[in-house]
Amino acid sequence: SDLIGYSESVSNLFSRPFWVIPKFVETTSSDGTPRKIVLPRDFLFYTREFTSASKQNRKKYALICPDQANKETCPPDLYIDPESNQPANFGISEHYYRHVKEGRITTYLSKAKRYVKDGLQLEDGRIVQADVIIYCTGFKLTMPYFGEDILSKLKYDANNYKNPIVLYNHTFHPDLKNM
Repeated sequence: SDLIGYSESVSNLFSRPFWVIPKFVETTSSDGTPRKIVLPRDFLFYTREFTSASKQNRKKYALICPDQANKETCPPDLYIDPESNQPANFGISEHYYRHVKEGRITTYLSKAKRYVKDGLQLEDGRIVQADVIIYCTGFKLTMPYFGEDILSKLKYDANNYKNPIVLYNHTFHPDLKNM
């Protein structure tokens, strides 16, 4: 959503559904006064579960992102059925969903098939007009310089994209001396 002010239009292509999680959650205090609270990071990040496929997680995210769980109000490529078991990622943004609703970002739940003269053809056949294509493919933490004994103590899980190692405040495990 940061590209909005620098471009005539922005298209976002993603291959797996994702929840657009706000940084702040609107709530009301006991006296009925509206307020915004910061969504705790551990709500999202400090879990070893690989995806939000479980119904428990789907229902949790649907409470925070009710528009995305409403087929009538959500743009089709952002809609996520809370009863589905299809894995979904999440992204954190205060403005992304609003920009989609306003038509400033166009979303595509598909994969790129090939480049065409003026942009991309998607696997589902749609053509996305584009002057510039920016690939944001994600980040995968690898630790090839550590032996299996150290990786075992860190409880390293190469398949867990959210939290591949279990560390308190990103410090090393106490059983790993001199680190």
